Amino acid sequence: IGEITRLKGFHEDWMLARWLEDLAERTADQTDAERLKQVAESLRINVIGTKLMLIVSELSEALESLRDTGYRDIRVRGNFVEELADAEIRIKDLSSMIKVDLGKAETEKIRKNASRPYKHGRVV
Repeated sequence: IGEITRLKGFHEDWMLARWLEDLAERTADQTDAERLKQVAESLRINVIGTKLMLIVSELSEALESLRDTGYRDIRVRGNFVEELADAEIRIKDLSSMIKVDLGKAETEKIRKNASRPYKHGRVV
């Protein structure tokens, strides 16, 4: 997923941050180098934030489809399942872009959740 989205141009902003970091490494002036690193960090935060909101937008589209079609027709009408797939693709793309092992994190989270009490100890 990450490679496809990169090839389709959806990682250009992420790669610009890398370019700024590389430029900082080659810059002789320490003040300029630090500033370039700060700009790269800000850019990366903004890229990640944008991608998180795009995930939210896919889930919002899934909700809209659910509200339009109702539960009974969720699998045969509308685009509810497609929007869930879009959200999952965007999550996997983000995970790939920032180089985290989402599968490992999921496994650890499932183990953690399995050890929690019923409803995590909440009454409601």
